[in-house]
Amino acid sequence: MTDLALRIPLGVGEAPRDIVFRPGRHEYVAIGLVSHAGLGGQDTLLLRYLLELPETAYRLEAGHGAAWSGSAMIPAIPMAVEETLGFVMFHAHGHGGPPRLSIDDRRSAERLIPCLGPSFRRGPTAPSYSPGPTPAASS
Repeated sequence: MTDLALRIPLGVGEAPRDIVFRPGRHEYVAIGLVSHAGLGGQDTLLLRYLLELPETAYRLEAGHGAAWSGSAMIPAIPMAVEETLGFVMFHAHGHGGPPRLSIDDRRSAERLIPCLGPSFRRGPTAPSYSPGPTPAASS
């Protein structure tokens, strides 16, 4: 894994946590659209937009804490393309220790990234990157 920083604007930091840890019948996900910069010699993702999936987008599937319709991501795609932004998925699995991608996360990324096209496969937002601990994000 490569170290990667994630910067969230002041006043927005609790929003991903509020979405991800809200009570409900399944795990919840927030989609972040991010730009990228090299700051102080470190790859840094800068959160530009935070999108919450509507409850109607989630599907109950055995073996998945959070599953949703792919069409729920359609509004984010033109925004990302227009502004050359990448995707960050905020969610939590409820395990201790440092954030890491689960096997299910990796499989989902392997299926999703080819569907988004070549413009989304460049840069540090590839599925082999896992952000380090931040106050607002947990994987």
